[in-house]
Amino acid sequence: MKVLICIILFVSTLFSMDKSMKEELASACANCHGVSWELSTNGERLVSDMNEYEILVSLLAYKNKKIKSTVMNFYMAKYSDEEIEQMAKYISHQEKSKD
Repeated sequence: MKVLICIILFVSTLFSMDKSMKEELASACANCHGVSWELSTNGERLVSDMNEYEILVSLLAYKNKKIKSTVMNFYMAKYSDEEIEQMAKYISHQEKSKD
């Protein structure tokens, strides 16, 4: 019963994550990728050209070191899969550069 209560509390906390929490999770990204996701740091696709699923898959690949990048591997290792899902959702719904 205690486990079930803990799971319910965790899931409700995750789904109630407000915009400021999602912003906080993604704030470090803008340092390298730009506030409009207009900068490419490794010659790959711009974040602004990716949808939510593509961002999620990419971030999880960095976390699991399937894509090698010292900086991205370091940053993604700090986050849970659930936090990465929230980041992908938040990032994909941001105004992006159209350049």
